[in-house]
Amino acid sequence: MHPRGTGFQPVPGSPPPVRQDPGHRFTPGRGDAWRIGDVSNPNLKPWVKEVMKKDTAEIDAGKLAFQPSASCLPSGIPNMFSFPNPLMILQTPKEVVMIKEDGM
Repeated sequence: MHPRGTGFQPVPGSPPPVRQDPGHRFTPGRGDAWRIGDVSNPNLKPWVKEVMKKDTAEIDAGKLAFQPSASCLPSGIPNMFSFPNPLMILQTPKEVVMIKEDGM
């Protein structure tokens, strides 16, 4: 667990988590501010860096960034846990189902 808004902390002895690209400021609540990962992070494989560079170039050219909630898709891990909305986890011997309330 980490305090809300602080992001993920690095594991001692490991490369740091991917952070926001310093060239693309993120301001929550603005429609033109996207979360863009810093491609200089040593955790990233070369092919991932190339995909991220392509996506960033498209965003810089005016294309809207992918937002799961715009297509009614789940926000994914860990984002689905970053808001204080209810989350129900149903577990059976064969499957786990997560149902999250989201008014965004």
